[in-house]
Amino acid sequence: MSLHFNSLAPDKSPSGIETYCVTPTGMPSTMTRGYGDYWSDNFPNNAFDAQNLQLAVRLQGTLLRATGMEDRGVCRARFIGVLHGQHRPAVLIEAGFLSNPGDARQIETPAFRQKLAQAVADALRPEPEIGGQKSEAGMPERGANKLAWP
Repeated sequence: MSLHFNSLAPDKSPSGIETYCVTPTGMPSTMTRGYGDYWSDNFPNNAFDAQNLQLAVRLQGTLLRATGMEDRGVCRARFIGVLHGQHRPAVLIEAGFLSNPGDARQIETPAFRQKLAQAVADALRPEPEIGGQKSEAGMPERGANKLAWP
């Protein structure tokens, strides 16, 4: 897991949180930033496509609930080396924009950064199984599709 703060300076308008995982082989990326998007590319991390997406969705939801920030979504990208070179589930979190004055004010406070850290810890904590019901976090119980950590 890699936690970053984004910037699109000089554009000050983008705001919010987005979480990235590597694009599954044979699918289009949601973000290319001018890099080639070769659908046939297969990276070591593609062995964990299902876990990557589950982890990204879980983290994105937990971070949004904890911070109240704008939801920029879960994105799939091939150009982020920190993701495709991994031999385990991996995600990259962009937890706000330093180029946005409102996001930057929040990011500079220790209380906000602690919220981020706590949200990440909460997302990684195993949820109790509750007889087919959703947990308090709003995620389905873990069963056949549970996150599998190598």
